[in-house]
Amino acid sequence: MILVTSNEKEDGITVLKRNGEFVSRIVDINGERVDFNVSALWLPDNHFLMTHGDYIIRVSPPYTSGTLVKEMDYEDWGELAVDQKGTQLALRIANHIHTMDIDGYNLKQVTNSNFTESEPVFSPDGKYLLVGSYYRYSGEGFGRLWQLSIIPNDGRQYTTNPDAEDNSPGVIPVIWKGK
Repeated sequence: MILVTSNEKEDGITVLKRNGEFVSRIVDINGERVDFNVSALWLPDNHFLMTHGDYIIRVSPPYTSGTLVKEMDYEDWGELAVDQKGTQLALRIANHIHTMDIDGYNLKQVTNSNFTESEPVFSPDGKYLLVGSYYRYSGEGFGRLWQLSIIPNDGRQYTTNPDAEDNSPGVIPVIWKGK
């Protein structure tokens, strides 16, 4: 199956078979249109997670309804990632990375620094998270820059800073070859 988060005709989420055959489309939830910037992530059991407003929703086949995973009472959050087992989520809340169980419980902040961390990605075995750290604007019109750090996915908080000497034990900075 394929998730498409927008098309030419209307915003929303479209579910297709791999051969392109239409399966379903979600354009609104309770009458509120699905935003163009929605996040949608497949889970291993052919369910998917989506964001909508302040909510993370789990959508089940045949993709016509969903159940609330968690209401996100935060002003700034996003960038969800799911582990390969489909049991844990990582996301950014404000300036830091958090993890939680797939059911929305056990929310824990796992990064802590004086800078912004962003864009978490689970390692294939789920034992580590790759995070963008020291996330900052590179200048007008140029986008953003960040450094990459690998942290253990053990529920503890790790400090990721630009100077590797200021990092928590266990943090592995990703360094370009020759730098």
